[in-house]
Amino acid sequence: FNVKMEGVFFNSITSLGGTAKYVAMVYLGGSLYYMGVKGIFKRPSVLSIVAVKLIAFPLLVYLVLNATGWFDPSVVMSLVILSAIPVMNNTAVLARVEGSDHEYASTAIFVTTILFMVTMPLVMYLITLF
Repeated sequence: FNVKMEGVFFNSITSLGGTAKYVAMVYLGGSLYYMGVKGIFKRPSVLSIVAVKLIAFPLLVYLVLNATGWFDPSVVMSLVILSAIPVMNNTAVLARVEGSDHEYASTAIFVTTILFMVTMPLVMYLITLF
């Protein structure tokens, strides 16, 4: 079939889809508000997510891709940066929908986003040592 999505319907669906990231941010903010600042520090296991997701995984990506020699250094560094970004915002929403621990997911998003400002320069520094 050659159906073209044009006009009001297509623009409406596109606009609605564009609001998803903002709705996820509102949900995350509300979740953190009801959990409180003390709730964030009650979960020290979130720091293991920081260690693995923001430090170990990007270093592993660098070592593996650099060892193969198949990729241009700029591609390797781009993939390292992409692998070092914080946890996605919609993780908390998905955890809530699936009946999982959405407060833990909200904490992980918050902590990884804040500590990203420290871990990204650290990862780049550690890469220069290899």
